[in-house]
Amino acid sequence: MLDDIDWDDISIETLRSLVESKVPESERLDYKRQVYGSKDNLEIAKDVSALANTQGGHVVLGISETEGEPSEIVGLGRHRS
Repeated sequence: MLDDIDWDDISIETLRSLVESKVPESERLDYKRQVYGSKDNLEIAKDVSALANTQGGHVVLGISETEGEPSEIVGLGRHRS
């Protein structure tokens, strides 16, 4: 679903559509509830490597998932330095 949308055209409506349509995670789509923290280097490397070893794809931050299906847009909080 995200493959045919220009990066700049992804909107909150696009994200709502992912959740409402229950577009599941796949080799090209991964949902993450939170942003990666400074100690998550291994997790970032695994996610990027998995996408790079297939056909690329998208990691969508700020969406929780249940059993691979998006369940809620939780958004991303601001980080303090």
